[in-house]
Amino acid sequence: MLLVPYKSVAAALVLAVLFGPIGVFYSTFIGGIIMSIFGLISIGTMASMKSPLPMATVWLIGIVWAMAAVRVYNRAMLKIAVNGCLLEPAEKVTVTTKKNRSFFCRNKKATPKEESSVETEAEVEENTASWRL
Repeated sequence: MLLVPYKSVAAALVLAVLFGPIGVFYSTFIGGIIMSIFGLISIGTMASMKSPLPMATVWLIGIVWAMAAVRVYNRAMLKIAVNGCLLEPAEKVTVTTKKNRSFFCRNKKATPKEESSVETEAEVEENTASWRL
């Protein structure tokens, strides 16, 4: 049985509502950093404007961002669980070169193992004599 590490949309919603920009860290680390920076900026703006509107805006954007990031993450994990990589299903994709392969897809062709041979010191000396100065 394959266990896929999904994230909960409900947990993302609750954390973003309760903690605002810091709650976005559950969904995405970089999004949490960006929203925390905007949260600090909005606190300064809120103090100068004497209005809670900037912080409320950042809070709502954080909630939407958290839920969207979890959905994107879960879709990516589902593709990995089904296909073994982030590519489209195997029926639609033909991978012919290494250049087209995804970073997350580790499809290696099975090659017969080469027989290992132990070289003696004399053979090593013979092989390396040509490039010595």
